[in-house]
Order: sequence, then C-alpha cells, then structure tokens
Amino acid sequence: MSRKEIPRTDARAHRMDLTIVVLATLVLPHAKWKGFMLKPRLLLIGLGCIAALVVAVIAGRKPLVTWLVHTHPFSAEAFDASRWRAGLRASEEGECVRGRMANDIIDKVARLGQPRSAVEAALGAPQDMHGEIADYELGMCSGLRIDFDSLYVEYADGKVVRAYHVQH
Repeated sequence: MSRKEIPRTDARAHRMDLTIVVLATLVLPHAKWKGFMLKPRLLLIGLGCIAALVVAVIAGRKPLVTWLVHTHPFSAEAFDASRWRAGLRASEEGECVRGRMANDIIDKVARLGQPRSAVEAALGAPQDMHGEIADYELGMCSGLRIDFDSLYVEYADGKVVRAYHVQH
C-alpha cells in the first residue's frame, strides 16, 4: 500500500467529524444537517465569515471597541436641561438617560474656562464633590452596563479646567 492509499483511522475520522460538528454548531446554527456531515459550501461560508470577523476585530480592535464602549453611549443626544434633571432618578437606578448627553455637556456646557456658577445653573448641584471635582451620576452606560458612570467636572479658581466621564 502506498502512502496515498492509507485509510484514516476511525479515531481520526471521528475527531474530524466531531470538529466539523462543533464548528458548524458555533458557526451555522440554522444550517440543514444530513447526519453529522454539513454541506461543505455552507461550512466554508461560515468559516470565511468567522475569519473575516476575526481579521476585522484584530485590525480595528481598539478604534471599534473604543467607539462602541466609550464614545457611542455618551454621544446619543444633545443636552436638554429638563431631560437632564428628570433623568437623575433613572440614572440612580442604572438607566442611561443622562449619560446619553455627556459628550454634548462636555463640549458645550462644561467647556474649558466656563464659570462654575454657569455649569451648576445648567446641570444643577452635583450628586457628590471630591475636592474641586463635581460628580454627576450618569447611570450604567458604558461597557457591559454593569458599572455606574459619572460625569466629572474639575474646577480651579471657580472655572472648569477639565470635564470627562468615568466608569466606576
């Protein structure tokens, strides 16, 4: 018998079939099955999709993840003072009503050099103060939405020197 004519062992064939079944179960949950064998075309399409996704995630991981987790949840709405004030209770319960306005607040309300009195007139009194840093609760907005987020407005000599949001 030449090397090309050697049949696969039963254990190797079983391992190969099991691998195909596991991959197909993960990749193509709605594919039509014929015993344990999946149509090769569908398997290739599924594996190609996974490969493309892996390449996209690796190549653009940081910008994509940063946008999804840290930028997008805080840029959904323009600042609205009445919604901001009404959203405090919802934010304390974990909803992201106030967080959706955070980047607009940073850009327009709590911008560099703005007097503390103007910021507090727009946002109200902070829920907490850490020295010269005002802490406004935003709710659970970023990441997996299991941690609370806050808007911090840092003052020096009565003026904004920095405004940013943090996840606790």
